[in-house]
Amino acid sequence: MKKYLFISVFILLTSMHVLAQSTTVRVATPENTPEDAPIFMAGTFNDWQPQDEQYQLLIDEDGYYVIVFETVGHHSFKFTRGGWDKVETNASGQAIANRQFLFGSQDTLTLEIAGWEDLLNGGGTSTASENVSILSDNFIMPPLNRSRRIWVYLPPDYDNSIKRYSVLYMHDGQNLFDRATAFAGEWAVDESLNELFTQGFEVPIVIGIDNGSAHRIDEYCPWTNSQYGGGEGLEYINFIKDFLKPYVDSAYRSRPDARHTSIMGSSLGALVSHFAALTYPEVFGNVGLFSPAFWINPQIFETSNYQHLSASQRFYFMAGDKESGRMITDMENAYRILLEHAIPDENIHLKIVLNGEHNEFLWRTQFKEAIKWLFAETNDNNETITQSEMYPVPSAGNLFFRSVNEKFPNKIEIITLSGQLVMQIEGIETKQLDVSQLQKSVYIVRISYEDQILLRRLAIQ
Repeated sequence: MKKYLFISVFILLTSMHVLAQSTTVRVATPENTPEDAPIFMAGTFNDWQPQDEQYQLLIDEDGYYVIVFETVGHHSFKFTRGGWDKVETNASGQAIANRQFLFGSQDTLTLEIAGWEDLLNGGGTSTASENVSILSDNFIMPPLNRSRRIWVYLPPDYDNSIKRYSVLYMHDGQNLFDRATAFAGEWAVDESLNELFTQGFEVPIVIGIDNGSAHRIDEYCPWTNSQYGGGEGLEYINFIKDFLKPYVDSAYRSRPDARHTSIMGSSLGALVSHFAALTYPEVFGNVGLFSPAFWINPQIFETSNYQHLSASQRFYFMAGDKESGRMITDMENAYRILLEHAIPDENIHLKIVLNGEHNEFLWRTQFKEAIKWLFAETNDNNETITQSEMYPVPSAGNLFFRSVNEKFPNKIEIITLSGQLVMQIEGIETKQLDVSQLQKSVYIVRISYEDQILLRRLAIQ
């Protein structure tokens, strides 16, 4: 007999009065769920902690699991039995996408858990490749008086060569290499890099830094947010710069200069990666920014943060158009500011994935393309992945467009650096555009294709 979990969510909305609204979520569990098993909700409301007692479902007198909590708005979540090795799966034991729901939008939501990771998939068997290892389970973080597990991925030819390698530092290490430790899905960084290696691409050493669970928001937010906390971002980046990187550069055959040192993360991990590049351009030469959560620390846009950038730094922005309403606007704002502070257009890549959502699936599927772009300069014999080209720049007459698949853009928008739309063309049946009527200035061109949107800088002379 299937058991049902009952979750009542009470939402408080305050304006002139308080309106209480509840949502009942019914979840059917599979037959092999252990009797009286503890079941938890883990999601964006508790920083994905899989065994958070505050979000444990309790068994009522009728044998149902029940939880009542005051969470408002849209959240991503999954059910666990106390750990990510015991997370819900599909019926075949494979990972599923994060559940999504706007709490308070309806009275009842019925869900079904099809399987459990440890009961259908070999007890949470590790998926990490042989060239992934644990550098340390408790690497000391002096600026924060904590310790952290650190992962290391070595290129497949590392042990059989004397070469030196670029290094990529990544956050949320639990999610990078191993499904058994991933709290919201694995990026498959090791499998992706191993595949690129077989194609002749010189892949980097990757250093994965576990997030600090309850400390994640504090460490990944440079400034304090009055609602969510934060404020330890500088100390966290100083740990990487002053302690972790020197160790890596001494223990492995790395290329320690900025050109060969990259940092990458998603969501809050992207926020702190951007902060690292702005704060220490002499250290972090390449930055991968997936779905950056700039909204939580809008101070990141203060122009003083951009005063010391290096024109040689490279920034790769990527997000889906199904993420938060501010995501794309904030990302394009960061793009404009970089242009205004002497980062050349060819050193900035901004991609919007149509129908992309804020989850590991998006980041996993976009990872290889980002790596190809970020490390193109260190792979002189490998072609940079280029989804679209626009030329000539600067221009005074016709602009020409070329895409990998030779398709016409669906729409082209030309926007001033202040955000004003000055030209928009839809239903394009040619690969050229007359811009001779535009005033001499610098613009941003938004090029929309069927599956993505790209930004390019345009100078009119």
